[in-house]
Amino acid sequence: MPPLRNPPIIANVAKDEKYKSLIAGQEHGVMPGLMRKALSGLAALYRLGVKGRNLAYSKGLLNRVSLPVPVISVGNITVGGTGKTPLVEYIARHFVGSGKKPVILSRGYGGQRNGAEGRNDEAAVLDENLPGVPHLQARDRVLAGLRAIKEFNPDCIVLDDGFQYQRLKRNLDIVVVDAANPFGYGSLLPRGLLREPVKSLRRADAVVISKVDEAPEDALDAIERKIGGYVARDRIFRARHRPGGVYVLGGKAEKREAAPASMRGKRAFAFCGIGSPESFRRSVDALGCEIVKFQSYPDHCNYNQESIADLRRRAADSGAEILITTQKDAVKLADTGLELYVLRIAFEFVKGEERFLDLLDKLP
Repeated sequence: MPPLRNPPIIANVAKDEKYKSLIAGQEHGVMPGLMRKALSGLAALYRLGVKGRNLAYSKGLLNRVSLPVPVISVGNITVGGTGKTPLVEYIARHFVGSGKKPVILSRGYGGQRNGAEGRNDEAAVLDENLPGVPHLQARDRVLAGLRAIKEFNPDCIVLDDGFQYQRLKRNLDIVVVDAANPFGYGSLLPRGLLREPVKSLRRADAVVISKVDEAPEDALDAIERKIGGYVARDRIFRARHRPGGVYVLGGKAEKREAAPASMRGKRAFAFCGIGSPESFRRSVDALGCEIVKFQSYPDHCNYNQESIADLRRRAADSGAEILITTQKDAVKLADTGLELYVLRIAFEFVKGEERFLDLLDKLP
């Protein structure tokens, strides 16, 4: 019998890990050196494009559109999981608690499933956690904003992943920086993970350093000093993600809550398809689970029959009692017959929360 081959989804994970190892400088030798030089050449071309776009907006050559309600943008300067969506949820929840009617706008990357366009996983999570808060996804967020105002009459709009979307004017521009890899290996795509130069933080009104529990204090101080060269120090905040509860998703998509204390000591097969898988691993560890196998998939992974069968096989081979995943993954696995333990993630400020909320509350 021929050996089982890894499905394409696993091969993609391996390629992603190899790529990050390459751009981080962990791959040595002549060929990796040549590849990094080639990537640097492509990054130089990418830099020209980014510089041209930013210059066109700063000089007024490209128009920005204002909406008649305050717009709060949450974005980043790197690719990958910095924790934007939990902060978007936090902000929207604050506005709802203050008696306001927010609407969320996003681009909707990764919304294609089974060959058809649909709402992506982040939208599904926000819909689940913020019932009653409208969320529109569209490439043209100006038109989506106008539609939101017409249909929902909101008091404010929260723009998810909006830092690069300069066409829409905003009243508050927030950038999230991942403490574990704040500046994308120091280079623009594809040589590094930066979507634009670090100095673009000058456009930001506030910077939130996320996942601060994943970096030592001296590293956090160094990150703050660098960001402080572009943003006022009292506009820099620290936050972390913590386990926010667990529920069990049954084989027929029924849900039941699970006490976090009941997770301690359980032998778990943990898996996720998010931009920062190690953050999820640490969260599962924090629950007290014994992780017997950990499997990461590409961000915005669209699970198919092959990958689900592979999941079943790997979980059975591991001897795990339970399968545990993220809420972002679970929303795409509700009808697969898998019984999943699902970890909710909560956003929590550890420094400057009052100052941050003051910025929100002072918006017109």
